[in-house]
Amino acid sequence: MFKSLLKFKLIIIFAMISAVGFAEQHNFIISLRVLEPLILESIQGLVFPDVTASKTAITVTVSPDDAGASTFWAEGRRNRAIAYSVVTPMIYLVAPGVTGSIRVDNFEIEGPTVFNSDGTASFRIGATASLDANVQSGDYTGVATFRVTYQ
Repeated sequence: MFKSLLKFKLIIIFAMISAVGFAEQHNFIISLRVLEPLILESIQGLVFPDVTASKTAITVTVSPDDAGASTFWAEGRRNRAIAYSVVTPMIYLVAPGVTGSIRVDNFEIEGPTVFNSDGTASFRIGATASLDANVQSGDYTGVATFRVTYQ
């Protein structure tokens, strides 16, 4: 009986020593931050200056500092990093009743990379329009998409 009890105790001790050496556990923290939804408003569309059709190709550029630049206002979490872009790097303007189109690309954006302490940011967007030689006259329009995201 004594030997059986001693064997049982030794088995338990060895099992405990083995368990301590082969496994370990520790708690960890789980967190989730829910941010305010972003608000993005278009203040002004991109407006190129009027041009006259020509027998040669024409390039017209509006910089972010120009009066015709597109402007946006955004609101989000104060002091939070943001990224922004024009979703499609090139679009085409078309006019009713006109064949052909005008390419717009080289979008240039001026804006902050962080919302300010009030949680707001302003952006200005310029671009380049490329008109082919002998482009037809018309009122050309197109749509581009500006995106702002939290980082």
